[in-house]
Amino acid sequence: MLDIDARLLLDKFARIDLFDSDPSAVPYWNKLSRQVEPKQIISKHLVDLTGAIDAWTKSLAKFLSTTKPCEHTLCTFLSELHAPPPVFLMNRYHAMFSINILSQIPIFWRDRTIKLISTFWGIKPDGISIHLNQAIHMSMQRLLDGHLEGLDRSGAELLVLITDTEIYYYRRDQSSWQVETAVDFESFRWRNYFCTRQQSWLWHILPQGLEDADHGVIHRVEAYELRRDTMPSLRHLI
Repeated sequence: MLDIDARLLLDKFARIDLFDSDPSAVPYWNKLSRQVEPKQIISKHLVDLTGAIDAWTKSLAKFLSTTKPCEHTLCTFLSELHAPPPVFLMNRYHAMFSINILSQIPIFWRDRTIKLISTFWGIKPDGISIHLNQAIHMSMQRLLDGHLEGLDRSGAELLVLITDTEIYYYRRDQSSWQVETAVDFESFRWRNYFCTRQQSWLWHILPQGLEDADHGVIHRVEAYELRRDTMPSLRHLI
């Protein structure tokens, strides 16, 4: 609730369902609930939207505990993980706002995966090979695609997505910046929606000199407004 104007939403909708996998969101939800009008309804759901991360984590822990360290078999295991339909498809919503996809889905899963591999194999997180990191990244992308596919099948009139798309690292002693893709939206093809507005801005998440004297981090944040396509077949021909 720190990343979207909840009061604005309450002015436009009589009912709001809040989803988050992070328990630290609960105090903000409770504070918002005390501010609503009697006719307004706020439902709170502390749940993993993908419906997969907890199950994947248990499966990975079991696999690592019963399988001898082998990078190839672990990469195969990661490649065979499939995400179920997102939990929000159980309801029909007029509008859906997906905020901070980066931290809520792929990064959350990546951190769990690296922690488990480091623990069971007795290696440091930075000791994971490039090949295995690529397999982890592909599983992260499948989670993200599953979330986007769920939104595409939701039937909502309006979708709003706001998340980090690129990460820039800079150093005091270097003129060039390191650039990494945070979330890949470009490869996803919407079948039932089309983008009506898009904005982007830079978020100086770690200014150099405040927490680290030598380097800093900047994120590019993208916001997308998508409307349900009532003529998808005709639009495809244009």
